[in-house]
Amino acid sequence: MRAIIGAKLIASKAAQPAAKPFEVWDSRLSGFVLRVQPSGARSYYAQTGRGRRVAIGKVGELTPDEARERCSKVLGNVAHGRPPLQGLDGAEGLTLGQFIEDTYSPWAKAHRPRTAGGTLDRI
Repeated sequence: MRAIIGAKLIASKAAQPAAKPFEVWDSRLSGFVLRVQPSGARSYYAQTGRGRRVAIGKVGELTPDEARERCSKVLGNVAHGRPPLQGLDGAEGLTLGQFIEDTYSPWAKAHRPRTAGGTLDRI
């Protein structure tokens, strides 16, 4: 089905779960897809190529306009040869050293206490 993915469509009967999963393709932005599962889960996707998709978010967590904006960023990244999710979720300025210090080191010490010291020394 092809329609403008917006709040009106999401609230309508056309985007409610059915016996089989189905997709609604946005008529404004090529590659923007709403997938509706029989379980009731509805998610936004960016179709970056044939058989290639990137999950953007779920209905309820993002508004349709926010999801469309994220989709356009993902499609722009792919068009310019960058990783699809570059620049999303605030990971732009994070360096490897910052990640190891702020995220990995506390995790390793909490979940791998016996080997964390040696692993962090080797890194």
